[in-house]
Amino acid sequence: MLLESILDLGNFWWVFVQGSCENMATNTSNVTAALPKPMKATSNGAFQHENPLDYALPLLILQICLVVAFTRTLAFLLKPLRQPRVIAEIIVSFCS
Repeated sequence: MLLESILDLGNFWWVFVQGSCENMATNTSNVTAALPKPMKATSNGAFQHENPLDYALPLLILQICLVVAFTRTLAFLLKPLRQPRVIAEIIVSFCS
């Protein structure tokens, strides 16, 4: 909906500047051609010779696991300095 309204405003401006409607269709097709294809959610698995990290859900799970692992490791390292786990979470959030 928002993209269509932006395209309509762009087409209006193009018609206002050029004074004709001859390039309106090519203007919208260039915008839609530049958009990337959406990622698939899940894969068939590594045994089917597919890279699971090319899909959205396995990549999200890996990223969450890495953030949690780095947070726990940093919290363990900051424990002798008497820093709570939230400080480790803040540091990891700035780094990621």
